Amino acid sequence: METSEKAQLTPEVDLNTLNHLLHLATESDAELATQIGAAVEFARRTGNRDFTELNQVVEQLLRLHLQGRRHMGVAHCDLTGADDDPLFLRPAIMHALRKVGGCREAIILITGLRQSVCPPGHYFTNKRQQTYNHTQDYIEQLAAKYSSRKTHLRLVFV
Repeated sequence: METSEKAQLTPEVDLNTLNHLLHLATESDAELATQIGAAVEFARRTGNRDFTELNQVVEQLLRLHLQGRRHMGVAHCDLTGADDDPLFLRPAIMHALRKVGGCREAIILITGLRQSVCPPGHYFTNKRQQTYNHTQDYIEQLAAKYSSRKTHLRLVFV
């Protein structure tokens, strides 16, 4: 699955939790995170929201947290529905790495890996945990291999 495919926002995606996680990952201002959280809650309550595409929402949240940082690269890699085989994950990860290439600092938010390893309605067994850990290690090794030593890269798994 390529990152350009549209991932639909589901009820499991809690934007306030994502906002808090991005605040911690980007080390953004706490007041800004509070304001973004209030805006998300207001949009939910009033029904005036356009949360139809997960990639768009995630990148918008990242950009809000990174205001004023010109040299920070941002990418979102949605692996929902992707096969957990490294052969199929590699193109999506490489696309995200190319997107942040050349930046001094970069954050790649990786979503959907858990759902790829354990589809809804199945149990997260020890074997699936091992698969998840192995896949996460593979992604980290791939990122280390194909990013510059001068880049401070953060991989955030959600």
